[in-house]
Amino acid sequence: MTKEGFLHSGERPSSQALQSFLDALADGHLPPEEDACQLLRDAAKHFWELPTLVQIQVPAAATLHVVGDLHGQFCELMTVLSGCGLPSEKNMFLFNGDFVDRGGRSVEVMLALLSMALF
Repeated sequence: MTKEGFLHSGERPSSQALQSFLDALADGHLPPEEDACQLLRDAAKHFWELPTLVQIQVPAAATLHVVGDLHGQFCELMTVLSGCGLPSEKNMFLFNGDFVDRGGRSVEVMLALLSMALF
């Protein structure tokens, strides 16, 4: 969701596009409404296709980062990603609820989490 757009419906974003999007959010730039709505539609489709309970297997060479309550604290999310790296098949994340209930940058947190879920 840069000026050129972040997602095209049905396409998985590249790691460069994801990093650029997160950097733009960190700089205080929200995506255009059309891009944000597309992200919401794509994420809704993705999550509706998943079962209610998802079981994952963490490969032996992979790391699973369990991240607790973010409470809309975008800077804390960026600190976690800075220390752990972007999600990948070998660098997995589990975000444990309370994503957006208090912080001043809840919109940015939710957009970032949704974009990472599609990545």
